[in-house]
Amino acid sequence: MSTRFLGIPAIVWSMLALIIAAIFVYVWPSDKVPGDTTSIRYLILRWGHTLVWVLIAGFILLRSVGASTIANLLGALAGITYLAFVAMIVMN
Repeated sequence: MSTRFLGIPAIVWSMLALIIAAIFVYVWPSDKVPGDTTSIRYLILRWGHTLVWVLIAGFILLRSVGASTIANLLGALAGITYLAFVAMIVMN
């Protein structure tokens, strides 16, 4: 099993995903949140994209050490979370 993608180690890709997650802690679609937003919609809009990148980082790390089953679960959760995030943006 290769732990590199495009010649770059998996740990670097994972750290890049975590850096992107850290950026999205500060940069989020606050202009898409109207005053009457429900708490679950606010939660998804505020933290959804950050959570996606954290899950992707975990996916990359787990995949690189061979824990494919758990990695696949994290990848699926990242996809579902991203779909929920996009749905909340579109619904606003």
